[in-house]
Parts: sequence; C-alpha cells; structure tokens
Amino acid sequence: MLITLFANCYGGVLLENMKKGFTLIELLVVVAIIGLLSSVVLASLNSARAKGRDAKRVTDLKQVQNALALYYFDSGSYPSCTAFSPWNGINWGNGSPSCLYNSLVPTYIKSLPADPTNREGGIGNFLGDNAPTDQGYRYDSSGVTYILGTNLEKGGVTSDYGNYQIKN
Repeated sequence: MLITLFANCYGGVLLENMKKGFTLIELLVVVAIIGLLSSVVLASLNSARAKGRDAKRVTDLKQVQNALALYYFDSGSYPSCTAFSPWNGINWGNGSPSCLYNSLVPTYIKSLPADPTNREGGIGNFLGDNAPTDQGYRYDSSGVTYILGTNLEKGGVTSDYGNYQIKN
C-alpha cells in the first residue's frame, strides 16, 4: 500500500526506477555560477595587487626621503641633481650610477629602490619622459629643496614627477 502511494505521487513511476544524477541544465547553471564568482574574485584580487604595489612605491620614496634627511644632516645640503629610476634600474641612472646613487649608497641607504612593476620596455624609459603609463621614481634637487615623485596605479592625474610627490 505504501509503494502504491509513492507511485501515485511521482506520476506512476516507482522510486526504484528513477534515474539518479544531474541534468545537463543543472550542470550548466552550476558552471555559470562558479564562473561568475571566480571573475568577481579575480577582479578584486587585481585591485588589491595594484594597491599593494602603490603602497610599496610610497614606502620606497619615504625610505629615500629618510636617507636624504640623513645626508642633509651630515652635509648641510641635498644632492644637487636630477635622477630617474628606469623600470629595471636600481641605481637611478640611465645605465650608469646617478648622483643620487653616488651620494646616498651605501652610507645612507643600502640601495635605491626599483619600481615593483616592469611597465616600460627598457633602460631609457623613465618617469618624466611624457609617457602616461611610466612607472618608476624621479628625484630633482637644487641642493636646497628636492622633489621625489612616482606614478601610483590608483592615483590621479600624472605630471613630470608623477601623481604622488614628496616635496621639501
């Protein structure tokens, strides 16, 4: 009697004869949902990575700023020059050490920082050569004051010194 009741509830088909598994539509819906969720997660991850690189750029410039303060304390002036950080350069010179490198390394700072990305195509491309996507660092000083700059990925309008600047 119980089997007859179940058979009537399921359109006359006994439970024993029903197929087990998922239909193609159910599988496609699950795959679409997983794809949508993964794209949202990846978009958030890329944004977090850019913010992390920007934080490193700000920290790098603050380290150079501290080294410049130590240099000024010892010599009474800042290194009087212009220095650029090409995408792959750690001496802030275009293939040879810059005056900033010669003045600060290794007495005031272990090494000059390099940008966390390799955005440009080679030595010679640097912040300030009028390419809006340039990454790197720039220093310019008359000896009395200085300016340090970089382009933040999540920053605003860029200039020759980037969209993030430290001035003295």
